[in-house]
Amino acid sequence: MVKAFIASAEYGNRFGAAATPTPTPSPTPPSLTPEQRLTALDAVKAKFEALKNGANPGAVNQEMLNFILSRPEFAAAGISTDSCVWAKYTDVGRTDRCQ
Repeated sequence: MVKAFIASAEYGNRFGAAATPTPTPSPTPPSLTPEQRLTALDAVKAKFEALKNGANPGAVNQEMLNFILSRPEFAAAGISTDSCVWAKYTDVGRTDRCQ
């Protein structure tokens, strides 16, 4: 009789192994408002205007990249193989080419 109880579904429900916890998903970053996107993009444009007459385009691109990466609105940025600086906002998959 004990064997039947141990093998029963009721026993498993009462004394079975603890359920595997469900992993908590990473929090979604808060959405940027259109105004925040425009403000960030205007700041990038202003930085580019200040740097664009530099003699070394590679150095200008690196300065732009450093500036963009310092901004909290952008999750990622880089320099493409065709020497364009690109950036992704924190809350969407959209990529903007800044140069």
